[in-house]
Amino acid sequence: MDLVKRANRASASTIAQRIHLSTPDFLHPSSLDDQARWRVQIKCAHELSNQVKKQCFEMFESNMKQIYLRSMDGYNPQEKVRELFAQESRFLLLSPAVVDQAPETIDGFLMWRFDFEECPSVEAGETEVAYCYEIQLKSSSRGKGLGKVLMATLERIGASWGMKKVMLTVQLENERALSFYRSLNFLPDEISPSQTDPEEEGGEPAAADYEILSKPLPQHPSGSAS
Repeated sequence: MDLVKRANRASASTIAQRIHLSTPDFLHPSSLDDQARWRVQIKCAHELSNQVKKQCFEMFESNMKQIYLRSMDGYNPQEKVRELFAQESRFLLLSPAVVDQAPETIDGFLMWRFDFEECPSVEAGETEVAYCYEIQLKSSSRGKGLGKVLMATLERIGASWGMKKVMLTVQLENERALSFYRSLNFLPDEISPSQTDPEEEGGEPAAADYEILSKPLPQHPSGSAS
């Protein structure tokens, strides 16, 4: 069984165990404040309640809707819902570790999938990736190092399943996101529009309003384990 198929069959508990966690519901310190504890939950899309799905989508629209509306591809909310909550989608849900927090209130989330992505530099022409589709935080939770917590967790998960890199797409207009990813050592991927030459394929050069970024992951023996 290939690595991507194996990873996609894994439960949230198995994903947690791969990064040496006893449970997919765990506490993590903020990367900027070791005294602040945050709850992180690993969940598969089918495990999300309607309330959590609603919060995720509303958070996405609050942060990104206007950028999408101005993008070359436009914005289709129904298509975005299908993408977010597809069977293969996996989530990291973030909430404060406080007793008076409403049970299903989240302050942020990251959605990713294990997948194959085009990779011309390797013989097979494609490679295994953990593709980050969304990372969103409430405005009140920004500037606390929580985005770094979520991305670092995704990198650990991806490496534990033998994925070769983390990939993501970012709108060029979203300068804050670009700066954030660059601070984490993400660089334009070889298939990003800025790195390809349409004329080599008989096409016309065209400006793109997005960049595809990637970051190589360390390879561990556990990534190929059954």
